Amino acid sequence: MPLYQVPATRAQRVAQLLEGTRYSLVGSLGAGAMGEVFVILDELLLKRFALKLVHEHLIEQRGVVERLHLEACALAQLRHPHVVELVDFWVTDGTPCLVLELLEGTSLAEELRRVRRLPVEQAVRIGCEALSGLAAAHVAGIVHRDVKPENLFLDTSSALDPAEPTVKILDFGVARVLEPPPDLPRIGTSTGSLVGSIRYMSPEAHRAEELDHRTDTFSMGVVLYEMLVGEGPFDYERQRLEPPSRRLGAVIPRELDAILAQALRFEREQRYPSAQEFLADLMTLRPRNTTRAAW
Repeated sequence: MPLYQVPATRAQRVAQLLEGTRYSLVGSLGAGAMGEVFVILDELLLKRFALKLVHEHLIEQRGVVERLHLEACALAQLRHPHVVELVDFWVTDGTPCLVLELLEGTSLAEELRRVRRLPVEQAVRIGCEALSGLAAAHVAGIVHRDVKPENLFLDTSSALDPAEPTVKILDFGVARVLEPPPDLPRIGTSTGSLVGSIRYMSPEAHRAEELDHRTDTFSMGVVLYEMLVGEGPFDYERQRLEPPSRRLGAVIPRELDAILAQALRFEREQRYPSAQEFLADLMTLRPRNTTRAAW
């Protein structure tokens, strides 16, 4: 991934946040609407990590600091090969500092923009790895609530074969921690407000209802459909489009139609009851010599 030089004023600010720690600034991976991700060096271990910071002008906005704290709390409960790993967290001068493992590669969103749709075997593998990470999160009492291609990273640094990058789930900033620490406010867990990205939202998320783990399985169904077909499973009026095999013919196994149909049920009671059961069905489409995804 390209590394950018940090302008002097921002570099000074990051240096202040790192003062007294064992980390030093190396460069920037880029900025978004909410913040910027930097590369830092652990001077004791001589290893690089990612530092996630919120833009200074957003620090005073209600809930911004708490969301990053929530993300840190969620990741602290997870240690899984398909979830980005939390390394460190602290707050300096009101600024939360989130240190994560440094990944190499690209997001699934960038990959889909490049190729539009993926071969069935690759889409199924990515789906299995993502569901494996989600299953672990759900067992830990964490609902991600914003599963989408932008939050699924294809990491080449941890892959045995660079042609088959490891999926890492990112950005637990709007996650729901079912049993948060008592000193952590329940940010974004109330009903009545939309949470997530509209294109991948479950029907209950669109209705701003209380969400559970089944909202993640629905969103993952949307992602899987998009990987296979090149676009989402619904039109602009949220009407369901044809199953993948009807749209693309024999290139898509009919078994995938049934799996996606259950994952994308509008009524959550009719969906897969867990990410693990969704994963179990999807695993049946992987080659027999493939090791089962860990969770």
